[in-house]
Amino acid sequence: MYPRTVFLIRLTGFDSWVGDFMHRFSLIMPFLWVSVAFGQAPPPAPPGQLSPLQPPSGDIESEIAYLDAPCSGGHAVDPNRAVGTFPGGCGRDVQVAARRGTPSSGGGSGAGPTSWPSGPCSSADFAAATGAAFVELVATSTDACLNELWTFDGDVETAISPANVLLIASTIETEALDLLGNSERLRRMTYFYQIAFYHEYYQPSVTYDPSTGAAAVQAMVTIGEQPDLITVNPPISLLSQWLVSIDSTNASILLIDQIQAVLQRYSSDPTHEDEYQERLMAYRCLFTLARQIGNENSTGGTSSPWYSAIPPGLIAAVATIGLDVTYTSDSEYVVLNALWVMNRFGFLDPATRSAAHDILTQAYNLHVPYSGPWLQAVTDLDFQFDGLLFGGGSLDLAQIHAEVMAIALPNEFLFDQGRLKFLTAIDLDLANALYDAIQEVESQFFRKCGALEAVPGDGNEALTLVIYGSPQEYQTYQPFLYGLSTNNGGIFIESWGTLFTYDRTPAQSIYTLEELLRHEYTHYLDSRYLITGSFGESGTLYEGNRLVWYNEGLAEYLVGATRVNGVLPRGILLDQISGDSSRLTVADITSATYGSFTFYRYAGVYFEFLEEQRPDLLVALFDAMLGNDIVILDALYAAMANDAQLQVDYDSFIDAQIADHQQGTGLFAEDVPTTPTPTTLAGDNAQQVLDDLQSLLFAGGQFRVWSNRFQYEYSETTPLAGQPIEDYRASTDLALDGQLGQLTGLSDNMISAVAWFGETTVSADLATSTMVFEGPYSATAGDVVAPSAPTGVVAVSANGTVTLSWDANQEPDWSGYFIHRSEVAGGPYNLVNPLPHLQNVFVDTEAGVGELYYVITAIDASDNESLPSVEVMVESTIDILVINGYFEAGNTGYHSSYLDVLDGLGLGYQAWDPFLDGPVTTELLAEFTNGVVMWPIGYFHTGFPDQLGPARQALLMEYLQSGGSLVLSGAYATAFLDSTALFTNYLFLQHEQWDMDLPGLLGEPGNTVGDGLDLQLSNGFYQSELTALPPAQKAFSYDPLSGAGTLQGGGAAVVTVDETYKAAVLAFPLSSVVAGDRSLLMARILEWMLPPNPCADPFIRGDSNSSGAVDIADVIFLLDYLFSSGGTPSPEEAGDANADGALDISDAIYLLVFLFDSGAPPAAPYPDAGCP
Repeated sequence: MYPRTVFLIRLTGFDSWVGDFMHRFSLIMPFLWVSVAFGQAPPPAPPGQLSPLQPPSGDIESEIAYLDAPCSGGHAVDPNRAVGTFPGGCGRDVQVAARRGTPSSGGGSGAGPTSWPSGPCSSADFAAATGAAFVELVATSTDACLNELWTFDGDVETAISPANVLLIASTIETEALDLLGNSERLRRMTYFYQIAFYHEYYQPSVTYDPSTGAAAVQAMVTIGEQPDLITVNPPISLLSQWLVSIDSTNASILLIDQIQAVLQRYSSDPTHEDEYQERLMAYRCLFTLARQIGNENSTGGTSSPWYSAIPPGLIAAVATIGLDVTYTSDSEYVVLNALWVMNRFGFLDPATRSAAHDILTQAYNLHVPYSGPWLQAVTDLDFQFDGLLFGGGSLDLAQIHAEVMAIALPNEFLFDQGRLKFLTAIDLDLANALYDAIQEVESQFFRKCGALEAVPGDGNEALTLVIYGSPQEYQTYQPFLYGLSTNNGGIFIESWGTLFTYDRTPAQSIYTLEELLRHEYTHYLDSRYLITGSFGESGTLYEGNRLVWYNEGLAEYLVGATRVNGVLPRGILLDQISGDSSRLTVADITSATYGSFTFYRYAGVYFEFLEEQRPDLLVALFDAMLGNDIVILDALYAAMANDAQLQVDYDSFIDAQIADHQQGTGLFAEDVPTTPTPTTLAGDNAQQVLDDLQSLLFAGGQFRVWSNRFQYEYSETTPLAGQPIEDYRASTDLALDGQLGQLTGLSDNMISAVAWFGETTVSADLATSTMVFEGPYSATAGDVVAPSAPTGVVAVSANGTVTLSWDANQEPDWSGYFIHRSEVAGGPYNLVNPLPHLQNVFVDTEAGVGELYYVITAIDASDNESLPSVEVMVESTIDILVINGYFEAGNTGYHSSYLDVLDGLGLGYQAWDPFLDGPVTTELLAEFTNGVVMWPIGYFHTGFPDQLGPARQALLMEYLQSGGSLVLSGAYATAFLDSTALFTNYLFLQHEQWDMDLPGLLGEPGNTVGDGLDLQLSNGFYQSELTALPPAQKAFSYDPLSGAGTLQGGGAAVVTVDETYKAAVLAFPLSSVVAGDRSLLMARILEWMLPPNPCADPFIRGDSNSSGAVDIADVIFLLDYLFSSGGTPSPEEAGDANADGALDISDAIYLLVFLFDSGAPPAAPYPDAGCP
C-alpha cells in the first residue's frame, strides 16, 4: 500500500483493526491510514508546504488524504523534492479490507490491492457480460464482487472498455431520474467509474477519448442535479460514493453548487460532527476541492477552470468548518482539511485569495495556540502568504518552531558517541530500554547477513530517532515540525537519517513501540549495510518493487531478534496466518507489492523458514543483496517461486509453527523479553571489562569503550572441515551464544552484552571472520587522564584524497580519534570528522588541492582528549574534471551520476558546469592533461548545435593531441558525431543504430577495461550500437540474448582507444547502467587511465625478507638483522612492522602478536605492495 517514494522513506502502519469503525470505503487517496503492518511512506512535502493532513489516531473513520501526491503514492529519493500533481483519473488507492474490525483473508499479489474478501464473481464474469447484461451485473453486484475489478488484468481491461463506460453513463442518465428508487444501483455504477478511471490513469492500455470522458462527467452531473440527492435525509451511501466518483471523473468543477450544499448541510447540524458518514462526506468535498484546485494550478495557473470559479458561498461554507472551535478528536481532521482548502484557494483570483488570507488569519487568532488547527493555519499562512497576517503583522516562524519543538520533543538523549540520538517526549529509562532492544536486532542482523561495512555511498553513520509521546501528539506536531505525513505508525527517511514514530498504549495499537522500533531499525540497517542506492532509485535493486517483500519480511523477522536465542518466530504473525482462509505461496511472497498488507506476515515467517530449513537460500539471498547483482537476485527469486518442494516444505513449516504456538510448545518472540541493562554499573572499569573478555575470548583483539558502551573485536580462523558455509555460520552462531552465556556471570557489564560476526572470507578450507562482542559501560567524569598523543602518523595523497594512518592507541579506555586539517603549517586546524573515528586509518575524501597539514588526537570514554600528534604535511592534487555536457541549464542528472560514482569510489574531482562556471576552454582542459576529462553529454539534442558542436569538438581533439584521457558518454550522441573528425580520426568509431533494447553488456576478453566484467543497463533505451575501427578496441559488446533487439554492425557498447592519449566512449548515459555496476565500470576505466604512480621501491610492511608474504620467516629475518648482523630489510621500511619510524625489537614483537595472537595487522602498505 505504501509505495520505502523516489527516496528511502519507510513507515510503519498503525493498526487499523482497533475499534468498531472498520467500514469499507474507497477514496482517491494515496496513503490511507491503515495497518497490521509496517511499510513505507510518501515523500515529504517541500520546504514550507504542509504535509498531508491526518486523522486522529484510533479512528479509522477519520480518514484523510494526501492531497497533493500521486494517487497511488510514488517514491522520492529527496525529501525536498516537490510532490507532483494528483492523477486526474485515479479512483482509489486503498480500500480497507475489513468490516467492523474483522480483517479479511485473501492473498496474492499484483497490480492492485489484494486483501479483499472473495466475491461471488470474478473479473472474467464482468468481461463475459455485454450490453444490458453487463450493466445489470455492475448495478446488482456486491461490493466484494466489484472489488475484483481493482486487480488489473485482461478481463478487467475488457470490463472497463470505453463501450462499457458509455453503457453505464447511458444507464445512469436514465435511472438517476428515480434517484431514491435506484440509489443502490447508482452507487454501484458510480463505484464502477471510480475503478475504471483509476485504471485509465495507471494503465497505458486503457484510454478514454474525450467523448467517453465527457459522457461519464455528464452522468455524474445528472446525479448531482437530482433534488433528492442533497436533502436533510439524503441517500447517504449514494451521496458518499458520488462525492468520490466526481473527483475520479474530474466532474467536480461542474458541481460546485452541490459541493457547497453538502458542506453547508454538514455545518447545519452540530450532531453531524459525531457521525462517521457525515464527517466522511464533508471530508470528501474538501478533498476534491483541494486536489482539483492544486492540480489545475500546477498545470494551468491563471488559466485553470477553477481560477475564478469559487463563489462567496462556497468560501463561507469552507470557512465555517475551518473556524469551528467545537471540534472533537474525531472531527478535528475535517477542520484541518477546511483550512487546507483555504490554502488552495490562495492559488486563485485576487478576491478569493484575499478572502482565504483573511480566514486563515482568523483561524490563527481563534484557535488554541499549538493545537492542530492553529498549527495548520500557521503553516498555510507561511506557505501562501510568507507568514504575513491579513491586515498587518507577521508570524515569527522560528520562534513558533522552537516553542513547538520544546513542547513536542523536550528531551535529547545521545548514545554511541552521538551516532544514535533520541529527540523525544519519552523519558531516559524508556530510551535505555529501546536502545537495548535495537542492540539485539543489530547483533542478529549482522549474524545473519555478515555485512559489517556500510555500502558505498551510504551517508547514515548517525541515526536520529524522533519519538513523540502519543499518537495525538504525533499527528498534531509532526506535520508542522517536519512537513511529513502522519497517516502511518512510523517513518524512516533514509536521506535524513531519521526515524519518526510515537509511544502508544495497547488500546491504541496491537504493536508496541519496541516492536515498531525493531522493525524500522531493521530498515535502517538494511539500507546502510546491504542495499546499495536509495529507496526507489532507478537502476538499483529497488527498481520494479523487487525488494518489497524482502525489506518488509526481513524487518518483520528481526522483530523477533534476541540476545542468545537467535531470531524467534513471532506468535502474532502465526495467529494472523491461522485466521486466513487461503495462504500466500512463495511465488506470491516474492512478487508482492504494497497493494496489501497480507504479505508482511508471510514474508516474515518465510525468513524464519529459510533460517530453519534452507539456510543455503538465506545465505544466497544476503550475498545477492550485498553483491548488488540484479541478475543473480532475479534468478534466485525465480528458483524459489518455482520450487514445488520448497512450497510444500514452507506450508508444512507454517502448520508446525501454528500448532506449536496454539499448543503452547516451542519458544516464541513474545516469550523472551529484551534483556535489560542493569541500572547500576561500575564506573570507569575498562581494564576489568577487558580482563573478563580476554579470560574467555582470544586475547590481543581491539578493545575500545565510550560513554555508554564497550566493544571488543578480533579475527578468528576456523577449519571448515568440508562443511558448507551456512553450516559454519550456524555453528559460529551457537558458539557466540555459548560464550555470551559464560561471560554473563562475570560482571554486570556482560548481562545484556551482545555478539556478532561477519566479513567472513574463505581460503582453501579455512573460514576467517571478524568477531565482535559489545555491551554496556559507564564512563564517569572522575576520569581526567587523557590518552597519549597518537604516533607514527603517515599521510599519502591520491587524486584529491589523503589517506592517513598511525599507530593504534593502547589505553584500555581509548574511545576514538579526531582528525584535524589545516592549509597552514601549525594551524589553526579544522575538525574533519564530527564523530570519533574508530580505526587508525582515515581517508579524507574532501582534501581538495594544495599543501595540507594534519594532526590526530585521541579521546577516551570520558571525552578526555590527547595532545595532538606530530604534524604531517602532504601535497594534494585533483586529476579528474567532470563537465556538465547537457544541452541546457538546470538539468544536472547525467552530470551528477558521474559525481555520485566518484564520491562512492572516494575519489576527488573538479565539477564544471558551463552554465554556472563559464565556458570550457583550452586552458581548463590543459590543467588535466595528465589526468582525465569526463564529458557526460547526457541526452544529445539537435536543437542545441553547440552542445558538442565543432568548437567543443576542436577543444577535445586538442586535449587528446596533448596526451589527455577522455571519457565520453550520452544518449544518441554517436549518431550526430558520426563522420566528424573527432569520431573518425581520434575515437575511430562508426555509428550503427540506437534504441536496440539490449540491456546486457558483455566484457571483451583481453580488453583492459572489459575483461571478465559483464554489466547490466536498467533498460534498452538511450543506447547506441558502435563499430570500433582500428586502433580502437571494443571493451563491452551488447549481449544479443539480453533483449528483443538485433545488432547490425560491430555490436560495441563501450570502446577504448589507447594511443598517445586514452579515450573511453560509452554509447549510452552512465546513469543507464544499474547502480551496482556503475562503480565497477568507472573503477576499471580509471585504473586504466590513472594507474597508481609506481614506487621507486615498493614493499609490503612486515615482509622483512622480501618474500611477498608476511609470516614467521620475517620475524626470524628481523631478529637475525637486529642481533646477529643478518641481512638488512629492503627497503628498511619493510621491517618497520609497527610503522613507528624505527627498526627494533618492538617490530618483531608486533609481528608475533599479529601472527599468533590476533594482533592488529601492519599498517599500509599491507597486504599489497605499495609506497610508504
